[in-house]
Amino acid sequence: MNLSILDELQPIAEELQRHMSSHVLEHLAKEKEFVQRRSKYQAQELVALCVWLSQQVASTSLTQLCSCLEVSTGVLISPEGLNLRFNASAVKFLEQVLANLLTQRIHSTQERSKRLSGINVYITNLSVENVPTEHIHNLYSLRWQIEIFLKHGSLSFKFTSAKKSRKNA
Repeated sequence: MNLSILDELQPIAEELQRHMSSHVLEHLAKEKEFVQRRSKYQAQELVALCVWLSQQVASTSLTQLCSCLEVSTGVLISPEGLNLRFNASAVKFLEQVLANLLTQRIHSTQERSKRLSGINVYITNLSVENVPTEHIHNLYSLRWQIEIFLKHGSLSFKFTSAKKSRKNA
C-alpha cells in the first residue's frame, strides 16, 4: 500500500480507536445485520481488516487477507468464508461506522465552539510582585498559548471587542 493512502487512513483509524469500542461495533453490526450470531469473525475483525490493518481489501487476494487477519487478530477463517462476509450488510455496517464517526466529530467540534463562544480573555503583563515566583512559568506559558491562539484564531473567529488596558504606576 502506498504511503499516501496509509497517511489518509491513519486519522480514521485513530478516531475509530478513540470513539468506538468493540461493544459499540458489535451493536452496530447487529443493527445492520452484518452479524446475526456470535462467531469467531466479528465486526471488529472486519474493521481491523479494512482500516486498522491498512489493507487494500479490493486488490489483495483473499488468502493474503486471511493470513493477515490471523496474524493480527488471531482469527482463522478460510478464504471462502471471508468472501461470504464481504457482502451488502458489511458495506452497510462500514457506512454506518463512518457516518457515526463523522457525526461524533461534527458534534465535538460544535460543542468546543459553543464552549469557546463566551470566553473573555484578559492578557496582562504581570510583575513578580503581583504573582508568586512558582506560578510565573505557568502563567506566562498560558499567556503565550493565548497569544498564539489569538494570532491563528483571528482567521476563524469573530472578535466582538478588544480593549487595551494599562495599569498606571
